[in-house]
Amino acid sequence: MYTVGLDVDRLVSTVKILPYAGNSCINSPLAFIALGTIYLFKRQSAGNLSFSTKASAVTKNTYTSYINLPPISVHVPKRAPLTDNDLGYFLAGLIEGDGWFGYKQLYIIFAEEDTSLAYYIKKRIGHGNVYKIKDKKAVRYICKNKAGLSIILFLINGKLLSNHKYDQLIKHNYSEHYSINILPPLKKLTLDNY
Repeated sequence: MYTVGLDVDRLVSTVKILPYAGNSCINSPLAFIALGTIYLFKRQSAGNLSFSTKASAVTKNTYTSYINLPPISVHVPKRAPLTDNDLGYFLAGLIEGDGWFGYKQLYIIFAEEDTSLAYYIKKRIGHGNVYKIKDKKAVRYICKNKAGLSIILFLINGKLLSNHKYDQLIKHNYSEHYSINILPPLKKLTLDNY
Protein backbone atom coordinates (compact mmCIF):
# COMPACT_ATOMS: atom_id res chain seq x y z
CA MET A 1 0.00 0.00 0.00
CA TYR A 2 1.38 3.44 -0.96
CA THR A 3 0.42 6.72 0.65
CA VAL A 4 0.78 9.97 -1.26
CA GLY A 5 0.67 13.29 0.54
CA LEU A 6 2.59 16.30 1.74
CA ASP A 7 2.14 15.50 5.43
CA VAL A 8 2.98 12.06 6.73
CA ASP A 9 0.11 12.14 9.29
CA ARG A 10 -2.45 13.23 6.71
CA LEU A 11 -3.70 10.64 4.23
CA VAL A 12 -4.37 12.08 0.79
CA SER A 13 -4.84 9.03 -1.41
CA THR A 14 -4.44 5.30 -0.99
CA VAL A 15 -3.80 2.89 -3.84
CA LYS A 16 -3.85 -0.89 -3.52
CA ILE A 17 -1.95 -2.78 -6.22
CA LEU A 18 -3.68 -6.03 -7.14
CA PRO A 19 -1.44 -8.61 -8.83
CA TYR A 20 -4.20 -11.16 -9.52
CA ALA A 21 -7.65 -11.23 -11.14
CA GLY A 22 -9.70 -11.96 -8.05
CA ASN A 23 -12.70 -10.26 -6.52
CA SER A 24 -10.80 -7.67 -4.47
CA CYS A 25 -12.00 -4.15 -5.02
CA ILE A 26 -9.80 -1.10 -5.40
CA ASN A 27 -9.65 0.72 -2.09
CA SER A 28 -10.39 4.24 -3.39
CA PRO A 29 -13.44 4.58 -5.64
CA LEU A 30 -13.14 5.78 -9.23
CA ALA A 31 -15.36 8.59 -10.47
CA PHE A 32 -17.31 8.83 -13.71
CA ILE A 33 -18.69 12.27 -14.58
CA ALA A 34 -21.66 12.45 -16.93
CA LEU A 35 -23.75 15.57 -17.46
CA GLY A 36 -23.01 17.16 -14.09
CA THR A 37 -23.49 14.00 -11.98
CA ILE A 38 -20.62 12.07 -10.48
CA TYR A 39 -21.05 8.31 -10.28
CA LEU A 40 -18.78 6.55 -7.82
CA PHE A 41 -18.10 2.92 -8.53
CA LYS A 42 -15.95 0.09 -7.34
CA ARG A 43 -14.01 -2.05 -9.73
CA GLN A 44 -12.65 -5.53 -9.58
CA SER A 45 -9.05 -5.91 -10.65
CA ALA A 46 -10.03 -7.77 -13.84
CA GLY A 47 -13.80 -7.58 -13.92
CA ASN A 48 -16.79 -5.48 -14.87
CA LEU A 49 -17.55 -2.16 -13.29
CA SER A 50 -20.26 -2.09 -10.65
CA PHE A 51 -21.85 1.22 -9.65
CA SER A 52 -22.07 1.60 -5.91
CA THR A 53 -23.22 5.13 -5.07
CA LYS A 54 -24.43 8.22 -6.82
CA ALA A 55 -23.24 11.62 -5.66
CA SER A 56 -24.20 15.00 -7.04
CA ALA A 57 -21.55 17.62 -7.59
CA VAL A 58 -21.48 21.16 -8.80
CA THR A 59 -19.80 20.97 -12.19
CA LYS A 60 -21.63 23.90 -13.72
CA ASN A 61 -19.45 25.86 -16.17
CA THR A 62 -16.32 23.88 -15.30
CA TYR A 63 -15.67 22.78 -18.86
CA THR A 64 -16.65 26.11 -20.40
CA SER A 65 -14.43 28.01 -17.97
CA TYR A 66 -11.43 26.02 -19.24
CA ILE A 67 -12.40 26.60 -22.87
CA ASN A 68 -12.71 30.36 -22.41
CA LEU A 69 -9.21 30.78 -20.98
CA PRO A 70 -6.85 32.77 -23.23
CA PRO A 71 -4.17 30.63 -24.91
CA ILE A 72 -0.82 30.66 -23.17
CA SER A 73 2.37 30.58 -25.20
CA VAL A 74 5.63 29.35 -23.76
CA HIS A 75 7.42 31.46 -26.34
CA VAL A 76 7.44 34.99 -24.99
CA PRO A 77 8.76 37.49 -27.53
CA LYS A 78 12.17 38.78 -26.51
CA ARG A 79 12.01 42.01 -28.48
CA ALA A 80 9.48 44.35 -30.01
CA PRO A 81 8.44 43.70 -33.62
CA LEU A 82 10.33 45.55 -36.33
CA THR A 83 8.85 48.78 -37.62
CA ASP A 84 8.60 49.25 -41.38
CA ASN A 85 11.62 51.57 -41.32
CA ASP A 86 13.74 49.02 -39.41
CA LEU A 87 12.47 46.22 -41.64
CA GLY A 88 13.59 48.24 -44.66
CA TYR A 89 17.16 48.53 -43.36
CA PHE A 90 17.11 44.86 -42.40
CA LEU A 91 15.90 43.80 -45.86
CA ALA A 92 18.44 46.06 -47.56
CA GLY A 93 21.19 44.36 -45.55
CA LEU A 94 19.89 40.88 -46.42
CA ILE A 95 19.69 41.75 -50.11
CA GLU A 96 23.17 43.26 -50.15
CA GLY A 97 24.53 40.31 -48.19
CA ASP A 98 23.21 37.39 -50.26
CA GLY A 99 20.40 38.53 -52.49
CA TRP A 100 19.95 39.88 -55.99
CA PHE A 101 17.38 41.43 -58.26
CA GLY A 102 16.59 39.64 -61.48
CA TYR A 103 14.08 40.65 -64.13
CA LYS A 104 10.92 41.33 -62.06
CA GLN A 105 12.02 39.04 -59.23
CA LEU A 106 14.03 39.12 -56.02
CA TYR A 107 16.12 36.29 -54.59
CA ILE A 108 17.52 36.10 -51.06
CA ILE A 109 19.53 33.10 -49.86
CA PHE A 110 19.36 32.01 -46.21
CA ALA A 111 21.29 29.34 -44.32
CA GLU A 112 19.19 26.31 -43.43
CA GLU A 113 19.23 27.36 -39.75
CA ASP A 114 17.59 30.66 -40.76
CA THR A 115 14.60 29.09 -42.51
CA SER A 116 12.27 30.65 -39.95
CA LEU A 117 13.68 34.07 -40.89
CA ALA A 118 12.85 33.43 -44.56
CA TYR A 119 9.28 32.56 -43.58
CA TYR A 120 9.14 35.66 -41.36
CA ILE A 121 10.11 37.83 -44.35
CA LYS A 122 7.47 36.05 -46.45
CA LYS A 123 4.86 36.69 -43.76
CA ARG A 124 5.77 40.37 -43.31
CA ILE A 125 5.81 41.08 -47.05
CA GLY A 126 2.74 38.94 -47.69
CA HIS A 127 4.12 37.55 -50.94
CA GLY A 128 6.84 35.20 -52.14
CA ASN A 129 7.89 31.59 -51.69
CA VAL A 130 10.58 29.76 -49.74
CA TYR A 131 12.34 26.82 -51.39
CA LYS A 132 14.99 24.39 -50.19
CA ILE A 133 18.10 24.53 -52.39
CA LYS A 134 18.97 21.06 -53.61
CA ASP A 135 22.26 19.56 -52.35
CA LYS A 136 22.99 22.59 -50.13
CA LYS A 137 22.15 23.53 -46.58
CA ALA A 138 20.31 26.65 -47.65
CA VAL A 139 16.87 27.98 -48.55
CA ARG A 140 15.87 30.62 -51.08
CA TYR A 141 13.21 33.29 -50.70
CA ILE A 142 11.84 34.31 -54.10
CA CYS A 143 9.39 37.13 -54.69
CA LYS A 144 8.01 37.42 -58.23
CA ASN A 145 4.70 39.05 -57.39
CA LYS A 146 4.35 42.66 -58.54
CA ALA A 147 2.61 43.72 -55.32
CA GLY A 148 5.28 42.02 -53.20
CA LEU A 149 8.13 43.58 -55.16
CA SER A 150 6.58 47.03 -54.89
CA ILE A 151 6.33 46.58 -51.09
CA ILE A 152 9.98 45.52 -50.94
CA LEU A 153 11.08 48.42 -53.15
CA PHE A 154 9.14 50.85 -50.96
CA LEU A 155 10.80 49.43 -47.83
CA ILE A 156 14.41 49.43 -49.10
CA ASN A 157 14.30 52.56 -51.26
CA GLY A 158 17.19 54.82 -50.26
CA LYS A 159 18.55 52.33 -47.73
CA LEU A 160 21.01 50.41 -49.90
CA LEU A 161 24.70 51.03 -49.22
CA SER A 162 26.47 49.65 -52.30
CA ASN A 163 26.12 50.53 -55.95
CA HIS A 164 25.94 46.88 -57.02
CA LYS A 165 22.28 46.24 -56.01
CA TYR A 166 21.29 49.75 -57.07
CA ASP A 167 22.74 49.03 -60.53
CA GLN A 168 20.68 45.82 -60.70
CA LEU A 169 17.51 47.83 -60.02
CA ILE A 170 18.42 50.36 -62.73
CA LYS A 171 19.47 47.64 -65.22
CA HIS A 172 16.10 45.84 -64.94
CA ASN A 173 14.06 49.10 -65.10
CA TYR A 174 12.38 48.68 -61.73
CA SER A 175 11.63 52.41 -61.59
CA GLU A 176 9.51 52.17 -64.76
CA HIS A 177 7.85 48.81 -64.00
CA TYR A 178 6.80 49.78 -60.48
CA SER A 179 6.39 53.57 -60.89
CA ILE A 180 8.83 54.40 -58.13
CA ASN A 181 11.76 56.81 -58.09
CA ILE A 182 14.66 54.63 -56.94
CA LEU A 183 16.94 56.63 -54.70
CA PRO A 184 20.73 56.23 -55.02
CA PRO A 185 22.71 54.41 -52.32
CA LEU A 186 23.59 56.17 -49.09
CA LYS A 187 26.75 58.25 -49.39
CA LYS A 188 27.97 57.67 -45.87
CA LEU A 189 28.13 54.55 -43.79
CA THR A 190 27.06 55.06 -40.20
CA LEU A 191 26.38 52.67 -37.37
CA ASP A 192 23.64 54.77 -35.75
CA ASN A 193 20.78 53.06 -37.64
CA TYR A 194 20.34 50.52 -34.85
